[in-house]
Amino acid sequence: MPYNTRLTPLVYYSKDKFKKAGVAAPPKTYQELLDDSAKLKKVGSNPFVVGGGGKDAFAASFLWTALVGTDVYKKMPDWMVQRRPDEAKFADADFKGATDKFVRLVKMGYVDKAGLPRDYAATERAFLGGKGAMYPMGTWFATAADKNAMKDDIGVFPFPTDDGSPAVPSYTGGGMSVNAKSQHVALAKKFALAFQRDRRNLDAVVKSDGAIIAMKGYMPPADMGPVYTATAKVYDGAVKDKGIVNAFLVETGDDSPLPGMVEKSYAFARDLIAGRKNADQVTQALDEDWGKAKCWRSPKRGRPCAGPPP
Repeated sequence: MPYNTRLTPLVYYSKDKFKKAGVAAPPKTYQELLDDSAKLKKVGSNPFVVGGGGKDAFAASFLWTALVGTDVYKKMPDWMVQRRPDEAKFADADFKGATDKFVRLVKMGYVDKAGLPRDYAATERAFLGGKGAMYPMGTWFATAADKNAMKDDIGVFPFPTDDGSPAVPSYTGGGMSVNAKSQHVALAKKFALAFQRDRRNLDAVVKSDGAIIAMKGYMPPADMGPVYTATAKVYDGAVKDKGIVNAFLVETGDDSPLPGMVEKSYAFARDLIAGRKNADQVTQALDEDWGKAKCWRSPKRGRPCAGPPP
């Protein structure tokens, strides 16, 4: 039963660094984000802290996920579904444009390329240690932030769209599953439902992992910290304004990329940050790899496939 909502990513930021750079409030539009990043860089502060080293390559992709959400999924919520029958392509104007925005953030010096080898833990420490002003990360970061001495200095905002309307990448999932071949299916279902609805269990995952519980009527513990409280407020506002979109590379089911494509995308995100590839090269390669994955997955319905899966 899906019960746990995660916004992936939001942008966590240092209020103090914003203030020292002359930034009075979080940006509402993408142009304001660029302007604020220029101000931060001018006073010697890295605008965006990123990572993606080792097994944590996913951390390099969050700015890309945000931009796909604002520039692609907001216009076409079922874009990934349309990609399956080739009615949408990575090389199409909107997706390539979102990818090019990612490239330009790097070229303008707003992304800390030196942080690319950091694993997840080191990237979190870098932000909490003052190595940069903004940290694109999932909502699970809120509980770690609330345990840190910096908690009262941390704010959060959704990655902004061009026109300032909301587009917050989100995923709801998790929860217990029951094996259909269980000897006691009915009892297992009963237990799973009771376990998942138990207030103590829900409170525990909120406190340990910053979960936003996707159950009507649930209220988080009253003693949650300021960063979690601010994070939940962003989510509530996005729901109210109908601003929730899918989170690129975090989807499941029919909304998800084909097998193997997520890992390839993480590698491409690292290439984009490192400057090894541009938007044209990456989107073309994604389309080519998608074709290979689709062909290998269903050779009888597609063109003949040769060799091992990509």
